[in-house]
Amino acid sequence: MRRCAVPVSYGERLLVRRVAEVLLWLVVVAVILYLSFSTPWSAQHDFVPVDVGINPGFCDQVDPRLLVIVRSQAENTERRDAIRYTWGGAPGFDVSVAFFLEGLPDAKEAHLYHDMMEARLTPVRWTFAFCRKASLLLVVPDDVFVNVPYLLRFHPANRSLLGDRDRFLVTGDALPLLAEAMDPFQAAQSVGVNVRQLAGLLDSRAPNETCGILQSYTLSGVDTSDQLSYWWAVADPQKCSKKKFPTS
Repeated sequence: MRRCAVPVSYGERLLVRRVAEVLLWLVVVAVILYLSFSTPWSAQHDFVPVDVGINPGFCDQVDPRLLVIVRSQAENTERRDAIRYTWGGAPGFDVSVAFFLEGLPDAKEAHLYHDMMEARLTPVRWTFAFCRKASLLLVVPDDVFVNVPYLLRFHPANRSLLGDRDRFLVTGDALPLLAEAMDPFQAAQSVGVNVRQLAGLLDSRAPNETCGILQSYTLSGVDTSDQLSYWWAVADPQKCSKKKFPTS
C-alpha cells in the first residue's frame, strides 16, 4: 500500500528557512571569531612585538678585549644610534657594545640591530654568564662618550673595580668574584677585588675644546650631536694638533 505524502504548509517551510539562516549566521560568526583570535597579534599591526630578553648569544662570535654595557631607557633611540654611529660601531677597534634597556624598544630598532637586551641581570653577572672572555667590562649610561682608543691602551691591575656606581670598569679576572653581587662596590672588598678611582674615567664636564677628550676615558652629559664631534677628535688625533674642533 502506497503512503500518501503529507503536504508541508507554507509556515513550516518558512520556519525551516529561518532556522537554516540562523545556523548559517552562527557558522559565519564562529569563523570570524576563530580567525580573529588565531591570527597572530603581529599580523594585525604595523610592527612586531619584541621581547629582547637577555640575548645570551651576543658574544658567540666575538671575544672583545673591551665590552661596553650601556644602560639606556627604551625611548632613548637617538642616543643609542649616536653611539652606534660613532665610538660604539667604528671598525678596527676590539670593542663590543651592548645596550641594557629599561623597557622594550621600538620593534624596528630591535629588528635592525641585535645589540639590545632587557636588564634582567646585573651587567657583571650577564657578562660573566655570556661574555666572560672579555678582558675589560665598562658600564656607562647612554649620555656618555667613550674614548675607545685611549681606553684600549689602559692596562689596569688584576682584580680591579674602578669608578663609581654610575660608571665603572671591571677587569675580566674580577667578574667571577663579583657575578653574584647586586652591588659590586659593596661586595668588592670582601672578595679581594681592588676598588679605586681612575682619573679620566669620571669626567663630567666637557673640556674647553673638543680635542680635550683625548685625555679622558669617558665624558658624561654628552648630547647626541656632540658624539660625532668627539669621535672625529679621537679617531684622527693628528687633526687636533692642527686645528681646533668646534665646541658645542
